[in-house]
Amino acid sequence: MKITVIGCGWLGLPLSENLISKGYSVYGSTTSLVKLDSLGSKGIHAFIYSVENQFKVDDNAKDSDIVIVNFPPSKSSNYAKQVEELLNQFSKTTKVIFTSSTSVYEEVNAIVDEKGNVIENHPVRLAEKIVLSSNRPYCILRLSGLIGAGRHPIHFLQGRENLSGGDVPVNLVHLKDVIEAIGAIITGNRWSCVYNVSYPSHPAKKEYYPMMAEIIGLKPPIYSDDKIKGKEIDGNLLTTELDFNYANPIDSAI
Repeated sequence: MKITVIGCGWLGLPLSENLISKGYSVYGSTTSLVKLDSLGSKGIHAFIYSVENQFKVDDNAKDSDIVIVNFPPSKSSNYAKQVEELLNQFSKTTKVIFTSSTSVYEEVNAIVDEKGNVIENHPVRLAEKIVLSSNRPYCILRLSGLIGAGRHPIHFLQGRENLSGGDVPVNLVHLKDVIEAIGAIITGNRWSCVYNVSYPSHPAKKEYYPMMAEIIGLKPPIYSDDKIKGKEIDGNLLTTELDFNYANPIDSAI
């Protein structure tokens, strides 16, 4: 099976390596010429996908069985249009896995599953609509805040004071769990689906982030007593429909 990963960065690179370890042929994009050799040394058929080459996909990747769209809206002047033009370059039989975000959901004081109300004009939601209307098998994975491999919000929150939203639930998921979730979609051949990917523990920010600061050895953040609430993302549907379980707790040291 041939799989193309658009965006071999923080998530896409270890994802590509994982897929290669399972025997898949992986094509992967980067925006940097200097990264081509590095990606190639890891067994990835690397190519440039950037504004400089008008976001053209390598011809050898266009007949991929699956394309994994993994680049953020911050990298695009028109995210939905770029996703549309990207998908149009692939074979009509190519399936698509789109890494979306739980930020598409409206802010509510409730538990939110895949049926939750979304912000229809959110740039990521607009890109989701492109995937949904592409007339190809798809899976949309709405990811909570990503942690792992040295990435964690506490590095930006350390030592800050009078932070709001201390009672808001934490919605996070580890990089390794996201990679395993994508693998479960592929091996389970599960399509025409939307899943939240969010670790099932949701402590309040005022409890979680000071704890993580202590674990890592940083100055803890301090939250104001504003009683603001927020949404808690339910990511359990993935575990009931696929051979997948969250295996990387969000309170482990990173």
